[in-house]
Amino acid sequence: MGDPKTPAPRRDRIKGSVKNPAGSARSAASGRGIRLSAATTKSLRSKAREYADLGVTYGMLAAVWRRGAGAYSTSHRPGVSRAAWAMARVNAFLHLVAFGAPKNPNYVQDNDLLPGAKPSKRKRKRTGRETVVIL
Repeated sequence: MGDPKTPAPRRDRIKGSVKNPAGSARSAASGRGIRLSAATTKSLRSKAREYADLGVTYGMLAAVWRRGAGAYSTSHRPGVSRAAWAMARVNAFLHLVAFGAPKNPNYVQDNDLLPGAKPSKRKRKRTGRETVVIL
């Protein structure tokens, strides 16, 4: 497998379609605005039922899946499909919910969707050479 930070080929850099126009992914946890396939919806609903006792909803998982599908357009591991990339992000989110910590410490993209999370403004603080994101 290739490097996961490899830029996606031009044919995979999708910014919208007739089915899901550009900008339709803006509705965060509502799950509205973008249509998922029947198989994806069924899988996400099943996972939401499985983790319902932890406060996970279908809307949260749909938002995470949508973000994962969008992230595929900028960077993905060659040989992995868009749907598999997005579902892996959903599974990483569920691991974070279940265990309180991600498998990969760099996974912080969906913390705003965690059950009970309050929407917060991200602040960037410049310290020397690096930028630190304060949540």
